[in-house]
Amino acid sequence: MSAVTRVLVIAVNYNSDREARTWLAALARVTAGLPPGQVTPMVVDNTSRAKSEEFFRTLRAVHPSVITVKAPGNLGYFGGAAHGWAAWQQVGGVQPDWVMVSNVDVDFADASFFPTLLNADYPAGTGVVGPTIVSAARKGDWNPKISRRPSAQTMRRYVWLYRSHWIFNLYEQAARVKYALASWRAKGTTSPAPQGEALVPAYAVHGACMLFRRDYFERGGDLRYPSFLFGEEVFVAETARRLDLSTWHDPRLKLVSQDHVSTGRFRTKAMTKYMRDSAVVLVERYFS
Repeated sequence: MSAVTRVLVIAVNYNSDREARTWLAALARVTAGLPPGQVTPMVVDNTSRAKSEEFFRTLRAVHPSVITVKAPGNLGYFGGAAHGWAAWQQVGGVQPDWVMVSNVDVDFADASFFPTLLNADYPAGTGVVGPTIVSAARKGDWNPKISRRPSAQTMRRYVWLYRSHWIFNLYEQAARVKYALASWRAKGTTSPAPQGEALVPAYAVHGACMLFRRDYFERGGDLRYPSFLFGEEVFVAETARRLDLSTWHDPRLKLVSQDHVSTGRFRTKAMTKYMRDSAVVLVERYFS
């Protein structure tokens, strides 16, 4: 591990090998002009499967600099990221300026992503940054994920909503239909002006890609989310809030997502249970 590493990029892979290879190739493409080792990629295979090493060999054959980490099983998204971060620390990896936690179903819109990040003059006390994320499935920017801190009543409402697998899926499908109708009605109308480059304050940024500034960890923050899956954005937001660090959306950093490669669009009963369990944990820890 190079001492010049300024950005450690942790990608969590769960049964998405093709997307992981594509993601790594995209990362190599946009970092080709940077000093060697300045951006260090890590792929965490978040599964108990026996073929992880075979998968890792295919990655290292094309990208020798990639760090490969085997999780003992499916630890959840942030569980996998935390496992990778712990592996970095255990082997004496230097504290990078930034730790990027990402899904493998994202691509970089252009080669300016990391130069922009590394040269940005973020305000003092910045802890977390979220890029612009767009996809073919959903128009508009996914960030900020949540602009203002939700009320305790809102968080408790989610606990209730996630109690029923079918009610929640009907709610999500209705929301998608509403969005599709709004998009259809907006056809032919004047499009809003493109978003500028000014930083946008946020309560929480989207979990598909989060950028943690060095201060986040040096002040005691971590990635050890106390639930298995879902709600990671609120956990990060509340951690940054506790550490007196700010969260920003930076529209200059641009990503494209394939949208829900690992989780799919229809929530299974298990996924709905994970969402409810996480909502309960968040309410009890931060909104009680």
